[in-house]
Amino acid sequence: MVESSFQIAYSAALALAARYDEALEVANALLDLVRRFRLGFAMPYALGVAAVSHAGMRDWKRADKCLTEASSTASSRRDRHAEQFCFSVLLRILAQQGRHRGALALEVPQLQDSLPAARAELLCSRALVLASAGRLEEARDIVEESRGSTRAVEPAVLMAAVDAVCALKAREPDSIERIAGLEETAFSTGAVDLLIAAYRSTPELLVVLLRASRQRERFVGLLRKAQDEDLARAVGQSVAAEDEPREKLSPREREVFDLLRQGLSNRQIAELLFISEATVKVHAHHIYDKLGTRSRTALAVQAVLERSDQATSATGAAESDADS
Repeated sequence: MVESSFQIAYSAALALAARYDEALEVANALLDLVRRFRLGFAMPYALGVAAVSHAGMRDWKRADKCLTEASSTASSRRDRHAEQFCFSVLLRILAQQGRHRGALALEVPQLQDSLPAARAELLCSRALVLASAGRLEEARDIVEESRGSTRAVEPAVLMAAVDAVCALKAREPDSIERIAGLEETAFSTGAVDLLIAAYRSTPELLVVLLRASRQRERFVGLLRKAQDEDLARAVGQSVAAEDEPREKLSPREREVFDLLRQGLSNRQIAELLFISEATVKVHAHHIYDKLGTRSRTALAVQAVLERSDQATSATGAAESDADS
């Protein structure tokens, strides 16, 4: 009992820190222990951690298999806490694949008599999906309801993620500050798996994180650990040989072009690049002239279409609800 309890906590901490290989190793050892001594209570947690770890490595099929078994075991044992844990994980895994509509269609389990931390984690996981799908007011309402209810790490990072996504999508003046706050909260608490889940669920976050990170090398290290370099390329953070439109632009125009395609305002672009809004407007006009368009909306739509195609290829997801 003591050993299994320790392994539950340790494997979960490793997964939260994005140390996925190590988390899987401990979770598999825990599963062996559970089966040997018939410690059924621990089974959903071991499988849930395995699901988080597989999802962290973008092995969606194995993540789904582990989580299906975890949820089934929790339900058969009528373990409400384990059911809520599995549901929170499921929401975040679906969101990372762009399957927001499917995640929001799921029936939320009963939350009466829930532990405050578990309740807040589940609700804030759903709020992240809502925010990523553009349902900002609903997401904010949930976060406000949960704020102050617990000091647990997971809800704290998820609340920061929802705040950041909502600010970015609403083009609020403090959006870059909110995103920097999310990054700092994730790294200071060690819960960087939730930061990964956030930028996969809302790829627009990624371009700002790569541009505005206060410790860029640290963030890039996390990106590499999660093997998400292809996602960085998908949001225009590397120069591809076949990317002909960008080849027509100067280095500074390429930087502005990448940010325009993410739908950022002139003020946000100016803040990220440490230039004036007037200079951003000049660069934007040059970009429109060279690319034969007068609309930043056209650039943003093109970027979304390209990103959707690349994300489907990268994740291998069978379902895409990115347009929800």
